[in-house]
Amino acid sequence: MIKNNLHKLFYNLSNKKKLKYNLSSFFQSKIVKNLFFSSFGLLLLQGVRIFSTPITTRILSPEDYGVSALAGSFATVLAVILGLGLRVFFSMEYFHLDSIKKKITLNNIILLYLVFSLPVTILFCLFPSPINKIIFSNKAPNLLIIFATLYTFLGFFTELFFNTLSYQKKISRMTTIQICAAIITIALSLIFLCSLKWGVVSLMASQLIGTTIVCFIGIREYLRTCCHKYVIPKEFSSSYKTYLKTSLAFVPGLMCAWMLSSADRWLLAKYNGMHDTGIYSIAATFAQLFQIGILLPMRRAYMPAVLEKFAKNKNDLASVEKWNKRNMLFTMIALFGIISVGFFIAKPILRIILPPSFHPAISYIWLILVGQIFLLGEHFSSLLITFHKRVRFHAVSLFIPATLNIVLNIILIPYLNITGCILATVISYVVYFLSKFFYNLHLQKNSAENFEQKPNL
Repeated sequence: MIKNNLHKLFYNLSNKKKLKYNLSSFFQSKIVKNLFFSSFGLLLLQGVRIFSTPITTRILSPEDYGVSALAGSFATVLAVILGLGLRVFFSMEYFHLDSIKKKITLNNIILLYLVFSLPVTILFCLFPSPINKIIFSNKAPNLLIIFATLYTFLGFFTELFFNTLSYQKKISRMTTIQICAAIITIALSLIFLCSLKWGVVSLMASQLIGTTIVCFIGIREYLRTCCHKYVIPKEFSSSYKTYLKTSLAFVPGLMCAWMLSSADRWLLAKYNGMHDTGIYSIAATFAQLFQIGILLPMRRAYMPAVLEKFAKNKNDLASVEKWNKRNMLFTMIALFGIISVGFFIAKPILRIILPPSFHPAISYIWLILVGQIFLLGEHFSSLLITFHKRVRFHAVSLFIPATLNIVLNIILIPYLNITGCILATVISYVVYFLSKFFYNLHLQKNSAENFEQKPNL
């Protein structure tokens, strides 16, 4: 049956008239316009580290850059722990709630997050030294750990704010806020790095200020839409256990996502030191560029639109998913070509931009980006799975490649160094994509059978 589904899928792609119509309607749709508009704002806001790379690599050594990269990874895993899976829970429930219940749910999530995360944040800020010793081997300034903790704490609210705007299809407003915050963040990072000579603390400090600004804008929007009027203590006390029971189910999956995307830096630092970690982090910067420019906008523009299509066409989910899968295959093939050609064009330019001490990172960029293409395919394949709320499968499908990534890194790094680290991650992404793809086909088949069994009225 899987072979038949694949055959039908590729047959549709080979039909030139049908393909031309589908691609034309796809690129002219509001979804794609929102996607590209959102990409621009995200590139500026979250691409501070990327855009400042030509400057930071001339000021920071590979070892310092490795410390900075580990600080970013620390912020990522701390966000998973503090967030309790609440943002993922909100995203899955949002399209199943009316306007009043959305506000009540939003308030309950914020209260639950504050109750847990605020004490932990205060504790980490007061006692950064133990964290420095355990995680950074005393190679990071304590101020960097404090800033990373605060940035993580406030980042929950900014992401929740941006997610809500994207679900409401207020892409232009979201992008405008991102651009303004990005300009301030980039300017401050240059001041901290070049004028004040803050070193590895510079980027995290500027990102913290930019996140704080977005938080104030989010609070203003929160009050303007009267969400605070729907803070109901009785509702919170009666539902927080249900929220936790559901949201905590996402935490293992989110931890596995971190293991899949960022744990390799920690293993590389353990086996090869901060120098190789810094070199790898420069190459991985292009993966971050891919995620910021393509994956994140897809989550905020394309994914909500497709989930909404599923909600409006519950009796014919298979048709919507076939359209989604055609978009997936075309996008993956097109990006592979663009990345391959673009890498060979950009290679001599990168040798000019980067100082000689970071030139070894250039040779790793292409393979890293190929792995990101499979991660993109996973995002497309997971939409139908998300709509069906298959939480357990999400967790299992992440656990297997995440564990595989750790095992392969431990095996390959001692022999192949940075190349082994990258190969382990790419193989894990391929396994992750295939697990989602074939389970998606299974759900699509069931949706089609259920639709065919319903009588015509």
